[in-house]
Amino acid sequence: MNKASYDFAKMWGDTQTIERLRKSDKSKDVQKAEIENLLKSIAMRFERSPQANTLSLWAQDIVEAGYEDWMVKEISKSIPFKFERHPTLSQVMELLRPYISQVSVSESELDKYTKLAIPHLKGKFVRVIVTGK
Repeated sequence: MNKASYDFAKMWGDTQTIERLRKSDKSKDVQKAEIENLLKSIAMRFERSPQANTLSLWAQDIVEAGYEDWMVKEISKSIPFKFERHPTLSQVMELLRPYISQVSVSESELDKYTKLAIPHLKGKFVRVIVTGK
């Protein structure tokens, strides 16, 4: 976790950013291993499923697409209820698609801080104008 980003978000009381930073604290290898374990546990619920090597490659593809293990954990809860057979990688990726907005996009640190600060500054500005304090 980037301590400067965390401290900045904490200073402004930005709980959404703080939560996102906590979730993205794991390395890519750890996330890949956890996603692979989640995919294996999903596979155990179906009569036929892909081989372990295939699930390992799926986990690598999911991590490279920018998704995190907590996202796969969220969708894994509903997979047994949505599919009669083990889903394909494209079906899993389709379930992950709503989380694409939460995937961090590479941008400069200054842009991140600017996007975090502007809504708070607007709120303080309006408060000063309205209340005079």
